[in-house]
Amino acid sequence: MKFLIVLAIVAVAAAAPFTEDQLKKGQQYVKKCIGETGIASETVAKLKAGDFSDDDEKVQCFALCFFREAQFTDANGNQNRNAIVGKLSVDKDPKAVEAAYEKCKGVDGTSPCNKAFNAYKCYRTAGLF
Repeated sequence: MKFLIVLAIVAVAAAAPFTEDQLKKGQQYVKKCIGETGIASETVAKLKAGDFSDDDEKVQCFALCFFREAQFTDANGNQNRNAIVGKLSVDKDPKAVEAAYEKCKGVDGTSPCNKAFNAYKCYRTAGLF
């Protein structure tokens, strides 16, 4: 099981060009959110790869946990523009990040977890993750 968690963390870290500090924090968030939600590490790897075929409550709540830890959303799944644009503009074109935020800011859902999951899908489609 520990190997699978490490594998998921490596998959998350290797999939996007983030700063070393962002990668380290992201790895911590993944580990914490796997523990909090009970999601399988294989599912995390699929999610990071853009495979949204698993969209049960654990997956959706993993997205909320991760976004909450990154301060991209609050506990209700409401997005934090300053955190999203500020943190993601460190290694990405700020205009592209702002455009993605504008596209995804109105994403809604049936629950806080679903709302965060839908936001993640939107940002992933926009190329930020």
